[in-house]
Amino acid sequence: KWDDKIYMIPFSADVSALFYNKDLFQKAGLDPEKAPETWEELEADLIKIRDAKLTTEAGQPVYAFATSNGAGGKMFCDLPFLWTNGGGTTDADGKVILDTPESIAGLEYLNKLINVDKLVPPNPSAYTWDDKMNMFYAGQVGVMCSGSYTLAEVIDRAPDLNYGVFLFPHPDGKGGPSSF
Repeated sequence: KWDDKIYMIPFSADVSALFYNKDLFQKAGLDPEKAPETWEELEADLIKIRDAKLTTEAGQPVYAFATSNGAGGKMFCDLPFLWTNGGGTTDADGKVILDTPESIAGLEYLNKLINVDKLVPPNPSAYTWDDKMNMFYAGQVGVMCSGSYTLAEVIDRAPDLNYGVFLFPHPDGKGGPSSF
């Protein structure tokens, strides 16, 4: 606060996005240069990766999608799915909107990917941010969420990784891409 005015500086310049392994897309019969734009396309692509039953060169199983259990993972990687559908946690007036049909649909979509379609590694409630990142860098994950800092981190952790980046998809015929 200075001269009775409040000033703020962001703690970080970061954009949440979905990172995808182009080699895994190609091995599953997908176009590695075409990232999914809708929820329906993302789910279909992830199911193709799951159903391809891919393994890494070291024989480790490949998983289609990775999320994490921590608060940061939920905030940075789950909320954009609600936003692309017109939902969220609160509206501009601070009223809770987590129980609106738009927010519920976003949560149900994530639940379907994780618990119904089974596109993630086993025991997702114990799956940490580091687990997700390490598996992505090792070529064990088709799609995962991370921040834009990953663009620099991948150079050190997995310089040969053939990957792409896309914003969070939206339901078909509704909304547009989203990010945190």
